[in-house]
Amino acid sequence: MGSLSPVAVRAKRELCADVSGAAQEDLAATASRVDRWVLVEYRGLWDRDVLGGSLLSGALKEHLRDQLGKLRHARLLFVKRPERRSHKRRMLYVGSSRPGEERFYALEFEHHDDLVGYDFASALLGGGTPGVPVEHPLFVVCTHGKRDRCCAKYGRPLYDQLKGKVDPEWVWQSTHVGGDRFAGNVVVLPEGLFFGRVGEEDLDPILDDYFDGRINLERYRGRSAYTFAVQAAELAVREKTGLAGLHDVELVRVGRESEDRRLVTLRAGGREFAAEAWAELGDEPAYLTCGSVTPQRPRRFRARLR
Repeated sequence: MGSLSPVAVRAKRELCADVSGAAQEDLAATASRVDRWVLVEYRGLWDRDVLGGSLLSGALKEHLRDQLGKLRHARLLFVKRPERRSHKRRMLYVGSSRPGEERFYALEFEHHDDLVGYDFASALLGGGTPGVPVEHPLFVVCTHGKRDRCCAKYGRPLYDQLKGKVDPEWVWQSTHVGGDRFAGNVVVLPEGLFFGRVGEEDLDPILDDYFDGRINLERYRGRSAYTFAVQAAELAVREKTGLAGLHDVELVRVGRESEDRRLVTLRAGGREFAAEAWAELGDEPAYLTCGSVTPQRPRRFRARLR
């Protein structure tokens, strides 16, 4: 008998999110590094290559790539809501999750090519208003099954559950946000708060805290405007001080302690804290996504206060 193909072998493996959860892999300091976001409602099939594999016109693909190139640390997401399939018009959201600049704008359009030539990058960088200001949070749930089976298995039911707890207009399914093995993944915008391994029982605590202006740390992966090192330091300060408010901890500066260590200074509770942050490799190799070909030791970021 012939051997199984690599694709068949990967399909038979245990889901990466199940392995990560069973190993109790830390969620902390794993949020994708994103400052500015572009969310395009796209109802077609989502390919693994989100933009390149779409049926958008070549002109629009080129325009979106150009716009993203102008925005440092930018992320394009395709979003959808199955119940909007029959809507004639579509939504575009653009915004920033940088601390002190948290703002999002919405634009309704009929045809995707209506976006060709729309220079939202210059508007964002120049402090303009590239659309109607969004006065409510956006909850983005990764359901990108083409990217990873875990995102479909855990993301789709999570999307349905979340819609039942907040205004459904605030909730969107999305393409890959990063961290497949931490599914179900939720990103809260405009702040860029990442939460991972979120089940139905976690939603009420996360939402209650968020609407009270706090961060629920149990499922908190980090804030997208921060590097992994700063995310680790932020958590260390929050655990030390007990401060959970969205704006209770502020980044002051990041210095280089050594080649592989950072000295992160944060302000919290009226005083400054210095944290040493570094990366280390996990003890056991693992498949970091369901599509990984070879197991790797996961990189983890740690921090300790001085």
